[in-house]
Amino acid sequence: MFDKTRFSIVAATLIAASPCVQADDPLLAPLDRQRWSLSDDTTLAASFRLQGDSASFSNSTIDSESGFRRARAALRLDHNDWRIGFDYDVGVSDGWKNVRVEYRGFRRQRIVVGNQVTPLSMEDLTSSSSLTFLERSAASTLAPGMLMGASYRRWWDSASVHVGVFGDELTGQDRRRLPGTSVIGRGTWAPLDEDGRTLHIGIGGEVREVDDNALVRLRARPGTRLTSTRLVDTRNVAGVSRSELSHVEAAFALPRFRIQGEANWLQLDAGTESIDLSGHYVMVSVPLGAEGYRYRSSRGTFDRLRPDGRYGAFEISARYGVVDLNGGSVAGGQQTEMALGLTWILNRNLLITLNQTQVEATPDRDGITQDLDVTLLRVDFRM
Repeated sequence: MFDKTRFSIVAATLIAASPCVQADDPLLAPLDRQRWSLSDDTTLAASFRLQGDSASFSNSTIDSESGFRRARAALRLDHNDWRIGFDYDVGVSDGWKNVRVEYRGFRRQRIVVGNQVTPLSMEDLTSSSSLTFLERSAASTLAPGMLMGASYRRWWDSASVHVGVFGDELTGQDRRRLPGTSVIGRGTWAPLDEDGRTLHIGIGGEVREVDDNALVRLRARPGTRLTSTRLVDTRNVAGVSRSELSHVEAAFALPRFRIQGEANWLQLDAGTESIDLSGHYVMVSVPLGAEGYRYRSSRGTFDRLRPDGRYGAFEISARYGVVDLNGGSVAGGQQTEMALGLTWILNRNLLITLNQTQVEATPDRDGITQDLDVTLLRVDFRM
């Protein structure tokens, strides 16, 4: 971790490094990612993402922290119908992220092999640079996240299907420990997607055969990855042979409003016992000075807002989320998060976001009720 002084220097450097203001230009002119043409049919591209966070806790003994949530560099090589991509992160969760080979030769279809985000949740499939809040909801504790495997995606004008077979993580994300092999799938439908209005519906599921004698563990941090503290934690669960995860999601967006929600239900089969865990969230957001929410039917997700004014755009948001890790003989606790967010989007490269989150454990993993507040500030730069 880095101290607050170093974080402040990084934030000031990023802002100072942006192009100077010109009379008829946006406050900060956007920068393009680096791209090189190696031949008529081969292109190499590089991108970089730097997210500096500072977190402070009140009503708690957890120490304030500052550091890089993500410091990620990525390379992408396109050759005819093939794409090879990989990225490495030296932030909170060090290691390789996307490491994949993608075939793009079929119209509106993709075949991907490698380490990739699994096709289950809209929240997981949304890039960290397009998320409304600085961290994904507590409900994502139950989702598989990023795994090694192979997937196939097909989409139409208003629908998509995404399925795959997956093993374990290439780099430990420390979100859920569930070693094994999965079949995961997700389907989306947007019966309304025109004139800045979108209605999105999605369902997903995972069936996972757990490795013999493997220990299963799920736990959640209180609103930020900058702390190693967990209020809710199943601890190691032995004897699990199979897990089944069910998922539903829905979103409705207008040019100046969006509401979105998801729910997960995870069932662990441990001999004669069934352990049922769950999580859900609902969020609303209002953009100011932006073009509105852009929906991608090919992935069933929303992209980052684009400012339409000289001083950028703002987004005001609120979210309520719960993860319940109590089920059967497991008493991992229940965590509720109520968050408010304000984001200033200067351009497509630079954002500044403030989140205020109230976290309640009723009870925590030790059976004690806890209540704390988290203030989280991020400077987000990418190109």
